[in-house]
Amino acid sequence: MPRLPFARRPLARSISALIPVTAVLLCASAYAQEEAASNETVVVTATALKVDTPLVETPRPVSSVDREELETRNVQQLDETFRYRAGVLSGHYGSDNNTDWFKVRGFDQATYQDGLRLYRTGYYQWLPETYGLESVDVFKGPTSILYGEAPSGGMINAVSKRPTDEQRGEVEIQAGNRDHRQFGFDTSGPATESGDVRYRLVGLYKERDGDLNDTDNERYYFAPSLEWDISDDTQLTVLSSFQRDDGVPVNPFKLPYGTVDDTPFGKVDPQTNYGAPDYDKDERTQTAIGYEFKHQLDDPWQFEQNTRYSHLDLDLRSTYVLGGTGDGRTASRGHLQRDGEIDSFTIDNRMVGKWYTDRTENTLLFGVDYQDLSLDGKEFDSFGYDVVDIFNPQGGITPIPSDQLTERQIDKDQLGLYVQNQLRIDDRWVLLGGVRYDSADVRNESERETTTVDETQTATSFSGGVMYLGNNGLNPYLSYSESFQPEAQTDLTGAVFEEVKGEQWELGVKYAPVGWDGYVTAALFDIEESNSFATTPAGYQTQEGERTSTGFELEGVGYLTEALKLTAAYTYTDARDADDNRATLIPRHMASAWLDYDFEGTAVDGLRVGAGIRHAGESSGGATINVPSYTVGDAMASYDINESWTAQLNVNNITDEEYVASCESDFWCYYGESRSVIGSVKYRW
Repeated sequence: MPRLPFARRPLARSISALIPVTAVLLCASAYAQEEAASNETVVVTATALKVDTPLVETPRPVSSVDREELETRNVQQLDETFRYRAGVLSGHYGSDNNTDWFKVRGFDQATYQDGLRLYRTGYYQWLPETYGLESVDVFKGPTSILYGEAPSGGMINAVSKRPTDEQRGEVEIQAGNRDHRQFGFDTSGPATESGDVRYRLVGLYKERDGDLNDTDNERYYFAPSLEWDISDDTQLTVLSSFQRDDGVPVNPFKLPYGTVDDTPFGKVDPQTNYGAPDYDKDERTQTAIGYEFKHQLDDPWQFEQNTRYSHLDLDLRSTYVLGGTGDGRTASRGHLQRDGEIDSFTIDNRMVGKWYTDRTENTLLFGVDYQDLSLDGKEFDSFGYDVVDIFNPQGGITPIPSDQLTERQIDKDQLGLYVQNQLRIDDRWVLLGGVRYDSADVRNESERETTTVDETQTATSFSGGVMYLGNNGLNPYLSYSESFQPEAQTDLTGAVFEEVKGEQWELGVKYAPVGWDGYVTAALFDIEESNSFATTPAGYQTQEGERTSTGFELEGVGYLTEALKLTAAYTYTDARDADDNRATLIPRHMASAWLDYDFEGTAVDGLRVGAGIRHAGESSGGATINVPSYTVGDAMASYDINESWTAQLNVNNITDEEYVASCESDFWCYYGESRSVIGSVKYRW
C-alpha cells in the first residue's frame, strides 16, 4: 500500500512523477544508467525541452509541483500551485472563481495542459481542475521556441492523471468553511489480463461560496483516459474531460478609497460585493478530447504526436465597481455580458533522433504544430452603468435586453515550424540551440465596432543555452530565449493589437549533489517585452511600448533529515513600464518557506504535519499608491488511521489576516484571500 503525503521516499522519484508520464530516465547509454543508479537526486523532465532530459542538466528555468505536494497543501485552484516556488506571483487579485491568476517574473503567462495550449481570450477562460492533475510545471521566461505563441512570463503546464500499471483507487470527501463540500473518486489499472490496455476514471463534485458576499460556484468534473500498448514500439494514450461550472462570479475590484486610503466612513469590508448577485451568473462548460501517440521508427528516430480538440461554452453576466463619483460615498459600476463559445484544435508533431559516440550524446528535435481557434459569441459592455454606495451597496441591476448584445467572431490559425539540438560533450558540457518560425492569421469581426480586421502576423524566435556539469553536482548555465504572442483583440479604433514580443537572458546554477535528496537553483534574469499592454483609467487595454523585468531567484527543495523536508524560495523582481516606473502589482521581494515533518517510526506513527509562511513585499499600485507588504501563514496535519484511511486538515491564512494584495493603475485594489479551513477523509485501495 503506497504511503500518503510526506511518506519518506527519494525526492527524485517524487519529482519525476510531477512531470509528464512520458518522461523517462536517460538510459540509452551506460553512463546514464550508472548515473541514475548512483545519484537518486536526478530529476527528469520532458516539459521544458520536449525530450527526455534531467532537470538539473537543463539550461532552462523550470519549477515543478507533483501530486504529493498538491495533496499535501490541498490545492483547490491552479493559481494556488506555486505559492512556495520562486518567480511566480499568485493571489494578487484575491480569490477569484472566474479564472486563475499568475504573474511570472513580472509578466503574464500562457496555460497549457499536457503540452498543448489552453486558449484563453478575454473572459473566455479554460479552468483546469486540480484534482485531475498529476503535476504542474512552470517554465519561466519566453518559451516560444517549442510552444509557439506565449507571453513573456512563460508557460504553466498542467499534466493530467494517466492510467497506471497497477490497480488502485481512492474516494475522498471534504468539508470546510464558506460551505465547502467536495466528493472525488479516482480509479485506474489494467483493462486487460495482459496489461497492454490500461484505464483511469477521475470524477469530482464540489461547491463553495466565494470570498465575497453572495458569490458561489458549483462544479461537476469527469475525466476518463485510456492507454494502449499497440506494440513494443507503439503507444497510444487517449485523454478526455468534461467540466461544468455554475455560480455567481467573484468580482474582487475595490477602489483605493476605503482600502489603502482612509475615509471618514472607515474601511470597506473585504467581503463587500459590488456585483448584482441576483442577476450576475457564470455558467461555463468545457469539453476536451485528445491523444498522445508515440512510435519508435528505428534505432535513432521516434515519432510523437499530440492533439486535442476542446470546446468552451460561456454565459457570463458580471457587475463590478468602476470608479468614485467624487462625493466621497458613491461609485459608478460597470457591467458586461458574454454569451458564446470557443472551439479549438491543436496538433503537435515531433521527430526525435538520438545519436551517441564515445564523447557525445546528441538529441535532435524537429517539430510542426498547428493551432486553430474560433470564437463565436455575443457581448455587452457598459462603463458607468449605474451608481452604488461604496460602503453599503444595495439594489440589483436592470436586465439587459438580448437585442443589446452584439456579435463578435474571432478566428485565429497558427502554424509553427521548429528545430532544436541538444549536444552533451564528455559528460561535462551541455549545448542547446533552437529556432522557430510562426505564422498566425487573425480575423476579428465585431458587429458593435462595425469593423472586420484580417491580418497575418509572423515571427522568428531563437533560443540557446550552455551548461557545465560539475563533478560536485554544481551546474552553472547561461541561456537566451524569445517569445511571440499574436493578438486577436482590437483597440478602440477597431485595429488588432500588435503582436507582443519578449526576450530573456539568464545566468544561473543548479545544484543537486550526489547523496543529498534535494536540489537548489539560483538564477539572474533580464527580460524585455515590446508592445506591452497597460490598462487605462477608463478600464481599456492599450499597448504602451516596452516593459522590462530584472531579478534574482533562489529555490530549494530537499530533506534536512530523514523526516524533515524543506521547501524554500526567494524572488527579487524589478519590473518597470515604458516610462521606467515600477510596474503595478509586482512586489520587489517575495519569500516563502514550508516545512514537512513525518513522525514515521515514533509513538505517533502515521502523523504528518506541515507549516509555511508566505511573504510579499510592498508593491506599486500606480503613481500615487504604495501597497504595504503582507505575510500569511498556512498549516496542515494528516494522519493515517490505517493502511486505507487518512484524515487531513488544511488551514490557509491561519490568522485570517486582512490585507490588500495589490492595486493597479491608481484605480483598483484587491483584498487577499481570507482564512480557508478544509477537512478531508480519504479511502484508498
